[in-house]
Amino acid sequence: MASSTDLAVATAEIAACMTECEACPCCGGRDLEAVACRNDLNAIDGVNDGMRDSFYHVCLDCSVIFARRRQSLASVPLFYQWFAHLERRDYAVYPPPQNYIQAKSAGARTLLGYLADRGVLSPGMTIAHVRCDAGSLLMRIREQFPDCTLHGYDYFESNIRYAHDQGLDGVGQLDAAGIKFADGTAYDLIVCNHIFTHSFDPAADLQKLYAALKPGGVLFLYNEVDHLLRFQPKGRFYQWVALNNFHKQLLSPASLEVLLTRGGFSIEDRSHRNFYMQFLARRNVATVDTSYDAAVALAAREAAPVMVRNFQRWATVQDSRFHGLIKITSKLRKALRRES
Repeated sequence: MASSTDLAVATAEIAACMTECEACPCCGGRDLEAVACRNDLNAIDGVNDGMRDSFYHVCLDCSVIFARRRQSLASVPLFYQWFAHLERRDYAVYPPPQNYIQAKSAGARTLLGYLADRGVLSPGMTIAHVRCDAGSLLMRIREQFPDCTLHGYDYFESNIRYAHDQGLDGVGQLDAAGIKFADGTAYDLIVCNHIFTHSFDPAADLQKLYAALKPGGVLFLYNEVDHLLRFQPKGRFYQWVALNNFHKQLLSPASLEVLLTRGGFSIEDRSHRNFYMQFLARRNVATVDTSYDAAVALAAREAAPVMVRNFQRWATVQDSRFHGLIKITSKLRKALRRES
């Protein structure tokens, strides 16, 4: 599709070729239930009306809530041309802001400690980081294991350029239409940052990760936003936020575990805190344990009704004429809780 420097023109072109999922993009299930329509593009001026609703459905098999209406693969390059603007990513400039670099460096230190504590890292490994930001984690791995082969992929040219300036020549452009790795490379470890939420075909992307790992290789997922907490209005960490149109799947810990186990991975470690969850999974060498997968899928289905109910409550509030007042009141309550 043609490139455009005008938001209204670009989003009209994208909206003209939106597609609709016939089945769950994670498990292929067809037992679907409508949840809510809107995404937060409703709040951004200049966006074509044809992109303002995503028609979120829940899969009654694996419990994933997903945007049933989404952009076509042909429109992905134009859609992601506007990523930084539509997601309001003010750090997508060169050089990246110092506070952004510092935050990513601090986060990388925590991630490195997590991987080291679980014995995942060792000299001479081949490692890929999908959505590597400015390369902070790769830099920290290089400091400890200078003989590792390091590859990284990111959406933003500013991040890629910064990583190159730090000597990370193996960092390149992440294709938003689907994961693509350097040809013929087999990895000991693949790190993924918030990738399945954005994926147009999460089941296919997971199989690409599986194929790129050596037998017994490790997949580490982190910063997957746990949208379940966003649908808990009485929860401590709840925020009055909408769902960006780039977010195609809204994964809870249970539904992400279903995706991984069905994709041929064994879960070795998981953690879940605040808005974030982390999974350490290993590529199976033997056949997938379907009985374990069935138990995980059952747990996911049992969690789904609460997630759906709170999502619908959220959507109702978003459409309320008193939404602005509710949002202000919520922020005041959170501020008072912090002070107490």
